[in-house]
Amino acid sequence: MIDALSRRDFLAGSMLALLAPGAFAESLSGEPIRFGLVTDVHFAKAPARGTRFYQESLAKLQEATSYFRETKTDCVIELGDLIDSAPGVDAKGERQFLEQINKVLTTGAPQTGYVFGNHCVGAVTKGDFLSTVGQKTGHRSFDVGPWHVVLLDACHKMDGTSYVPGNFTYDDTTIPDWQIDWLENDLKDTKKHTLVFCHQRLDWTTPERPLTGVASAPKVRKVLESSGKVRGVFMGHTHSNDASVVNGIPYVTLRAMVEGSGAESSGYSTLLAYPDGSLLLRGLRDQLSRKVG
Repeated sequence: MIDALSRRDFLAGSMLALLAPGAFAESLSGEPIRFGLVTDVHFAKAPARGTRFYQESLAKLQEATSYFRETKTDCVIELGDLIDSAPGVDAKGERQFLEQINKVLTTGAPQTGYVFGNHCVGAVTKGDFLSTVGQKTGHRSFDVGPWHVVLLDACHKMDGTSYVPGNFTYDDTTIPDWQIDWLENDLKDTKKHTLVFCHQRLDWTTPERPLTGVASAPKVRKVLESSGKVRGVFMGHTHSNDASVVNGIPYVTLRAMVEGSGAESSGYSTLLAYPDGSLLLRGLRDQLSRKVG
């Protein structure tokens, strides 16, 4: 069974098959690296709006990090929009809420990586966000065992200006050329299987892309494809389960944690990354499970 894939993508190799509960008994060789994935937590001391229950995200994340600890997760990746803005709260107050939710997030694994989401920098600057969570830059790479991890920062306007509170809209997003050059060099320098994480969608293209796609996505994808090392790209931003395959690379969009009231409406996952490059996404709550690649 395939979710959100075209017939062309299905025939191209069934790279993103959905997995039924219990399917993880499938035998794969070697011990996997375990990545805990969460996205669109949107924690804020704000009343619920529509389907977004901002204050419930704290308890939802506590459940997720408890699961990550119990399953001996190696690294947690937060894919953007960890926080949101609350009415009447200034930047200092928003940083305090960021500190509160980050204390929960960092209990999930020995290592945590953060991707900028547009809401992360809606009330605090990139510098304030990074200094609070202890990450030096919004784009970075690092190794976890036999795997190379790349975090991208698409919180830039199409004119190349970096997002600061009040100067951007969610539909004006790109990865600037200088960061694409960095990405190309970074991929050249590694011999390891690689995972790429970005908040905004990289599988949607101009001019067909919806407003939430990255304007420079075709350039980014060309670099990823040329490297021959990228085994999967994981994103958030659009809040629902989705997946596609573009020129042989799987792109998976994860379920937002903030959506819906109650623990049962949450979504988070563990990505099992095997030494041979195989990937299994174990979805929890409303996150779908997939065999990736």
